[in-house]
Amino acid sequence: MAAFLLGGVAAAQEARPEPKAEPTPEAKKEEPAILSAFPLRFSASLTFRQDFTDINDQNDLLLGDDRMDGLRTRIRFGIESAKADSIVGGGLRFSTGEAPNPASPFVRFGDALRPSVFNLDRFFLTVMPLKDRDRLVFTAGKMPLPLYRPGAGTWRNELLWDDDVSPSGVAVQARLLKRGSGEKPVRLDNNLVYFVFEDITNSRFSGITGTAYMAGDQLKLTVPHLEVAGGYFHYTNLNVGLRSPNLTPGEGAFVLPGTSPFLLRAGLQHSNNTFNYGPGADGFAADDFEIWNAAATLRFHVLGGRFGKPEMFLAGDYANNSSVTLDERGYSLSVGFVGGGWAGGAHPYTFHGTWRDVDADAVLATFADSDLGAGSSYKGFEVGGNYRVSKNLLGLFQYFNFKGFPRKDERVHRLFLDLIWDF
Repeated sequence: MAAFLLGGVAAAQEARPEPKAEPTPEAKKEEPAILSAFPLRFSASLTFRQDFTDINDQNDLLLGDDRMDGLRTRIRFGIESAKADSIVGGGLRFSTGEAPNPASPFVRFGDALRPSVFNLDRFFLTVMPLKDRDRLVFTAGKMPLPLYRPGAGTWRNELLWDDDVSPSGVAVQARLLKRGSGEKPVRLDNNLVYFVFEDITNSRFSGITGTAYMAGDQLKLTVPHLEVAGGYFHYTNLNVGLRSPNLTPGEGAFVLPGTSPFLLRAGLQHSNNTFNYGPGADGFAADDFEIWNAAATLRFHVLGGRFGKPEMFLAGDYANNSSVTLDERGYSLSVGFVGGGWAGGAHPYTFHGTWRDVDADAVLATFADSDLGAGSSYKGFEVGGNYRVSKNLLGLFQYFNFKGFPRKDERVHRLFLDLIWDF
């Protein structure tokens, strides 16, 4: 085998072509035009993560195998439209993980050397019909999250939505007002969204059928140094898939095994409150959630020089579920720094610290933060940061310390050490 490899290397060296001559100035001028004319942009990332997790009582906290300590990886590659002035755009992305938990894309090492399975985790189409392209944008498919979340740099708060969730449905993003430019913008945007979670017809299932979905609207105001957003999100038919055995005198008995709603089944994050409707049938406290959300980010420059003109940010996020009377509130407070660049001194970086206290039904746990709290019903903090070692290599750490499900009493410590190669 060694001889074969050495022979292959030697053959490759012999077959290597001579170095090409330097391109002419005319050719150098043409290269950007050729690249800009190419209609697609390719991207890929490879993440290695060492996860250290310590749980007081592993039977209490609902952390699945995809969120326990060990060496794990995430691999992604995507294709998107590269023409910024085009009326029609879109993209595809493939990712490891996210099945069965859509909020967790990491897969474990040590699966008997089997290959990792990729899933199509994004496929979306965008239409921008106006001459001013970002004034009105229609998106359909399994898309990047179109809603505003407070944060800065590479970090965004995950109180309502985990970074790795790509919702399926339609979205309409409209710019209502724009004044100023550069560092002094004044802008008002509106996001109207409709996301489908489950769609069960009568012919396929006996029990509660229909479509579980979320319809919502978010209004965002941007002024110098400040972003403020308010939103209303109505989650409907959360108990789709619920089936309970029952006995009706004079009519007969329904004796098939009971089942929980699809959004409360194994593999998903299910730290919301539940009610028992019969053997094997646990459902949400309310079939509909009406969640009101307020979020803001304040930014201002501090220090400078070799630290890359760092910008400090303060972020807040609040959620209230008006459909329930208990465990209905959640809030998050964050502080951090972003800065750096490639002109000299520090490379790009982001550091943050966050405190959260989230009641069980303040958010839909299925799609909320999978790292701090693993859904809902927790209180605690996280600190983290990342530093761009080179343009294609990022180092990242995150530490989580919280009391989690079921009664904000289960102490959990987590530490992530990541190395990310992307291009």
